[in-house]
Amino acid sequence: MSERFVPEELQRLSKGKIARLPPCVQLLQGNPLEVDAGQKVTHLFPVSEQFTNAVGSMQGGFITAAFDNVFGHLGYMISAGRQIATLDINTTFIRPVFPGDQLRITVHLKHCGKTVAYMEGEAVNSEGHTIACAQTHIIFLNE
Repeated sequence: MSERFVPEELQRLSKGKIARLPPCVQLLQGNPLEVDAGQKVTHLFPVSEQFTNAVGSMQGGFITAAFDNVFGHLGYMISAGRQIATLDINTTFIRPVFPGDQLRITVHLKHCGKTVAYMEGEAVNSEGHTIACAQTHIIFLNE
């Protein structure tokens, strides 16, 4: 059974003070790069052969999962210790990305209310070309 991550551990991750990443981030081999005080988070994901579709590009579901990981990181930073859940996530795919490349995903907080927050993000390849954009709403639980 995998260990459960609690908000305090994810807050420490945001400050670079935790050695292990959540299993979903480990699977996609995500690596946090930048954190901006609850406003922006950037992660880097290698594009691996194991995440490709029939035409050899990274399958859209894995790109969306990578976005969800980064949205979750920012969500926990702004959660004030509450649990969070994704209400929806919408991904628009612009161009394919292939093994050997990297996805740099940056997400921004656009609105934070008492119970729901809205975020937007962009994934770019190693040349800076947009691969996909995504938006999500998260809900703060335990109120």
